[in-house]
Amino acid sequence: MGAIGVKPIRHKPSGNHKIIKLARGILTDNPVALWTSPYAPPMQHLFQTEALDALSWAVILGLGLLKFLAVTAEKALLRCMNITHF
Repeated sequence: MGAIGVKPIRHKPSGNHKIIKLARGILTDNPVALWTSPYAPPMQHLFQTEALDALSWAVILGLGLLKFLAVTAEKALLRCMNITHF
């Protein structure tokens, strides 16, 4: 019985379970498929998305670089002050 006294539904495996398992493996075990599938034109249409323009990428990379430099400076400062624990 389930948490509220309802018997859980158990699905019987169909003949297509091997195909479904293979498709799931291709989509989830393949990082290239995961990373590129949202950029395929049919997926962009489905999710109503579009690629980032150059200005957006410049802002993202600039903020990432700024964060990297801030953390590097913080680590250098902590090393100079001999602080090893917070």
